[in-house]
Amino acid sequence: MNIKLTLSLCLLLTTLAVQAQSTTPIPRGKLYLVTQVQFPSFNNLNHELTASGYAPVTVSFGSGTGGYGSIHRWIIGGEGNYFSAEQKENGKTTSMNGGWGFLFAGYVLSKGKVLVYPSLGIGGGGAAVHLITNAGNNTLGDLLATEGNSTSISMGSFLVNTAISLEYPIGNQFDIGLKASYVTSLQEHAWQADGMSPSLSDSFGGFTLAFQFGFRL
Repeated sequence: MNIKLTLSLCLLLTTLAVQAQSTTPIPRGKLYLVTQVQFPSFNNLNHELTASGYAPVTVSFGSGTGGYGSIHRWIIGGEGNYFSAEQKENGKTTSMNGGWGFLFAGYVLSKGKVLVYPSLGIGGGGAAVHLITNAGNNTLGDLLATEGNSTSISMGSFLVNTAISLEYPIGNQFDIGLKASYVTSLQEHAWQADGMSPSLSDSFGGFTLAFQFGFRL
């Protein structure tokens, strides 16, 4: 939690520091690429993983694309992201991959040197966690003969995304940006796997910090 608060505070301080008297026009439209770091909120799953000797899923990295159009100070757009993570501990591997997509609307609060706007998005996503016990098998036959050396569980959910974005123009056509967001499923959903009862659940989402490179239309 301290990391999340520190990143949010740095983002806020950056906003206050770079504001100037000149104004930046809101682009009529924009396409952008995203690179992000995510801190998943898989608290219950991580507790079970740690108790069983597996590394928890605490951070992941991803990328994606998005775009928006503007009407006066209003911004309406969409974004999709893919993310993954892998950690090894005690001869066991925990890996995760997933993705989500959102439609969002925002309102530009500042048109200073940096555009600043909060946004609210709705969408959906899912994630799969793969657990592998590394038994040191050397051949395919050995691997096929080893039962229970891997397990996969997954989750999918409707999601809500609240975010604050900063955009700094580079010339007339490009800009760079930062976005801090919190994604939540509002309620917990069960992890699912073949042959497993739905006894373990989590809130799907987490805190995300993203870097954007955009092309203004």
